[in-house]
Amino acid sequence: MLDRIIGQLALALFRFIEGRIDKGSTAIDADIDMDGMRRSGARVRKWMREQDDLRARIKSDADR
Repeated sequence: MLDRIIGQLALALFRFIEGRIDKGSTAIDADIDMDGMRRSGARVRKWMREQDDLRARIKSDADR
């Protein structure tokens, strides 16, 4: 009984590996999403401006 289970698992693993080999490793590039790139760039610019504003507002000595 145990040998049948191990045999079936081994066969399933070999079938999986064979399928992966047949499929190959060809990557497919996605289409360029210019609107998404602009939105993400705008978010990064906004975040960078906020970081610069935070540094400019820090007071080194409150008693001055």
